[in-house]
Amino acid sequence: MENYGLIIRHLRGLAGLTVRETAQKIGRSIGWLSEIENGCGTARLTEEEFNRIVDCLGGTHSKAMFKTWVSN
Repeated sequence: MENYGLIIRHLRGLAGLTVRETAQKIGRSIGWLSEIENGCGTARLTEEEFNRIVDCLGGTHSKAMFKTWVSN
């Protein structure tokens, strides 16, 4: 779960979306998304919500790459 923010940031970049656009798309605040992506603050992300966000960002087909993104 500690790498969920990194994966979401990567998916956001692939989609060409800003933090603001992504926050609107996933129904969360900009501040919450920023905390998740940066791994700081008090915001938390469940596995279910992570999977929902991956689906919203069209990243379901990229799941095999998640480990590679994290290791880089």
